[in-house]
Amino acid sequence: MITDCKASLNNGVLTISNGLIEKRIPKVESFETMEYDNCGLSKLGLRVRSKIENNEYIFDIWEGIPAIEISGANELCAPMPTEHVTLRAARLWTNTDALDTLVSETERNLYRGNLPETEGHIFFLDDVVNGGTTVIIARVPDLHTPSLKVEKRVVKLKNYGYPVMIGYCKTENAEKLCREMYKCIFATSGLHAMSNTWGDRNGRTRVEQEFIKREIDAAAEMGLDIVQIDDGWQVGVPDVFDENKFRVFGDGFWELRDDIFPKGMRYLRDYAAKKGVQLGLWFAPQSRNGFESFERDIAVLKKAYDEWGIRYFKLDMIQLISDGLCEKMREFLNAVYSFGKDVSVELDVTADKRLGYLNSAPYGTIFVENRYTKWANAYPHNTLRNLWQLCRYVPSSKLQFELVNPRLNSDCYKENDPLKPSEYDIDYLFAQVMFSNPLFWLETQFVWDEDKEKLKKIVSLWKKYRSELDASDIRPICEKPSGTSVTGFVAESGECAHILVFREFTERENSEISFAGAMKGVEMIASNGSPCFEATEEKLKITFDKKCEFVWLRAKK
Repeated sequence: MITDCKASLNNGVLTISNGLIEKRIPKVESFETMEYDNCGLSKLGLRVRSKIENNEYIFDIWEGIPAIEISGANELCAPMPTEHVTLRAARLWTNTDALDTLVSETERNLYRGNLPETEGHIFFLDDVVNGGTTVIIARVPDLHTPSLKVEKRVVKLKNYGYPVMIGYCKTENAEKLCREMYKCIFATSGLHAMSNTWGDRNGRTRVEQEFIKREIDAAAEMGLDIVQIDDGWQVGVPDVFDENKFRVFGDGFWELRDDIFPKGMRYLRDYAAKKGVQLGLWFAPQSRNGFESFERDIAVLKKAYDEWGIRYFKLDMIQLISDGLCEKMREFLNAVYSFGKDVSVELDVTADKRLGYLNSAPYGTIFVENRYTKWANAYPHNTLRNLWQLCRYVPSSKLQFELVNPRLNSDCYKENDPLKPSEYDIDYLFAQVMFSNPLFWLETQFVWDEDKEKLKKIVSLWKKYRSELDASDIRPICEKPSGTSVTGFVAESGECAHILVFREFTERENSEISFAGAMKGVEMIASNGSPCFEATEEKLKITFDKKCEFVWLRAKK
């Protein structure tokens, strides 16, 4: 039960508050309240439905956070409180098969009460005199790009009718508040380590019963949670398109190939369960003609859930070119989550228009990118950079980032390339993504034995501490990853902090990190080298002994 969130109506003015934020809405005709957690997908909060000039608006507010979400308006307007304002805008990019810069940032100053229209998904209005910031998150799908402008000291946000979160804090806490606001919508179900059969770029050619059993064996040996079977388990091949370039999945497409799975999927699920591993499955809802196969597709997944014991579904190949399709996709996701509290999805954002990072907030994790050693486009420092930038705004527990098999396809890269995957230790590659949901984008049975031993050790440590990581606020520190920087993350909770620092391919041996609060009892959890560290109450100095080295430390607060 929530106690601090309240709503009242006096003389047509609706007041919504939680002790940290108060919102007054005029011209309200009526309202009703209910406790709401989106069927367990979101944090419990107070939902306020109101009628304003015969239109319905929804306001969500939560205890302990100075933020509120507003739904129902195509454009939001508010007066600018002061003349001295700096706008910072962050745009989050999907379509990652074509892009490798996933965050772009813009900064502008208010001039004569105006700011030009600026595109973005997250906006920070910094009051440079008083040190406060208004944080605005427009939870809009890929179909639209939100924008903000100021005209005659009036802020106007174009959000196309999608939900908008607004919060207030000190400027130094603005990015943290952004992540906290996101977590009100996204109630993480815990971090997981998953493998996927597509990552070595052999596609559907190897998928069959005995191959998957070997994948399960190797995944269990390394301590992974889930083996996800990608494209190839089903009868159909997804290479037919209609005149509008939508994929066509005809009758019988999603039948299990009993020629390559003669004992059925339940047999593999039981085999995996004996090894302490779960199975996941790739699937592509048919989005053409307004999700014309909605009921069939849900039935396929329900059968996989009920009869095969599948709990993790990667959803791919979706094209959401209209608001109606976006709404239908959310309806589809709600239907999937109605199967049970243990179901989860991975939403692919690698191509086409999807729900994106923000509109998909309540649902599962984001499968961020495809990178392949066979195509020589897998560069570990770029993966690290993309996670480092995104986790400033989106909780890293929402994201799924990959590590590849560094022993494969080295000949596809230039021989003297110091940043190709083969130049890295495999536990370094895992460490890069372990503050997200690590995706073993590889065929596990072909990981070298010595690499399996390294992974077994660090995955075991990660599983020991992952509940702490999941409960933490994770933020990037040091420099933006470039391949030649010193960079990292800090995961802070009430009782402890995990510090993860990387020396990339650089001559610099030292890193010094300052903390606002005292750090005590610092211990090293893992490293792929022999670094030294010196900790005082508010500073941490690390000396690395080789290039491409990481150190994972844990401190008490």
